[in-house]
Amino acid sequence: MSVLETATATAGASTTKTKRKRTHVIINNKVFTQMGKIGKGGSSDVYRIMAENYKIFALKKVHLTDCDESAVRGYKGEIDLLKRLEN
Repeated sequence: MSVLETATATAGASTTKTKRKRTHVIINNKVFTQMGKIGKGGSSDVYRIMAENYKIFALKKVHLTDCDESAVRGYKGEIDLLKRLEN
């Protein structure tokens, strides 16, 4: 066995290489790479996403199918607030 093989041998341990398939999302005509889920709420999931310039953002995906009218109004209010803070 060469020095390189000895140095990189796993000594009987098994190793697994996994490749995560990255999902791309398009928001406002910009491509982002989804990096994984970072949170979960009652009717929403929050994901870490990366822009093409490698800046990291949070993306909140809201599921409105089972929400009542007041919850929908609350989410719309949150969207309006975020739009005011956009710049």
